[in-house]
Amino acid sequence: MRVKFWGATGSIHSRFKNQELREILFEAIKLGSELRPKDNKEIEKIYDSLPIHKKTQFLGNTSCVEIQGFDEVFVFDAGSGIRNLGLSLLSNPPKDKIINIFISHFHWDHIIGLPFLSQLYMKDYKVIFYSSHPNIEEKLKDQQVYHHFPVSFEETASEKDFVYIEPGKELSLKYFNITSKALRHPGGSYTYRLNFPNGKSIVYATDGEYPTKELSKDKFEEYAMFYKNADLLIFDAQYSFKEAEISKADWGHSSPNIGVELAIEADIKNLVLFHHEPSSSNKELEKKLIEARRYRKIYNNNLKKKNTVPSITLAIEEGVIII
Repeated sequence: MRVKFWGATGSIHSRFKNQELREILFEAIKLGSELRPKDNKEIEKIYDSLPIHKKTQFLGNTSCVEIQGFDEVFVFDAGSGIRNLGLSLLSNPPKDKIINIFISHFHWDHIIGLPFLSQLYMKDYKVIFYSSHPNIEEKLKDQQVYHHFPVSFEETASEKDFVYIEPGKELSLKYFNITSKALRHPGGSYTYRLNFPNGKSIVYATDGEYPTKELSKDKFEEYAMFYKNADLLIFDAQYSFKEAEISKADWGHSSPNIGVELAIEADIKNLVLFHHEPSSSNKELEKKLIEARRYRKIYNNNLKKKNTVPSITLAIEEGVIII
């Protein structure tokens, strides 16, 4: 099973700042002039030695994550990244022309790409929308009216269906069962847990703010139980721990530290830090990853019982994780 990130940035689409790109290119030219590689093999060796922030673009489109490996398409959130997903499906359509879209909440960064999804306009496609928020159809119509977009939601040609996922109750689908749980976020957001017949499980947990274990042990453990033993936890880590707990408290986002604590307590195998702060530099985001891995060791060493130590990575646009 493959999980592909079509968008991993929070709040608004973002890219390299020109100054940051200039610095990276300047350093690359300087390094090349010093090392004078003779051929592509030597160039590749130099490239491989570079720190990840100098060769990877962490920022990009807003939230859109695809679970691959099925005859239908399964997508979590319809941020700006869903446009590229739709374009990829033009040349590689699914066997069953069904696109399932699970929406965590209806803030713009999580639905803004939907009007640009090619298959929404194709009559041979069926698009099924799922959410634990009620009135899904009305909420989607709200953003796609004439004074916002030239084609209304009602005029799009695809067949559509809308499925409400009642929080706390398992919904059985063709390929997996899904359960939702409310997250603390302005206007409300939901985390989704997918349980597959082969025993694998994935948790998509964007746009949520959590109490520390010290402040509210019961609430912390409630989420740890929902995430328990997941093979993959996709986790909103937009802010630093200080921001999440002090300067941006009640903004509805979390930090790598809280993600690490929950992942270790819940025996998660793979933790992916997601919903990147759009004003961050690549270097700042790589620093978050390094600090999260350092904190993982500290937190795990302080536990009395032996827990699973999760791998920790940053979500990268068009990056793939195999579980």
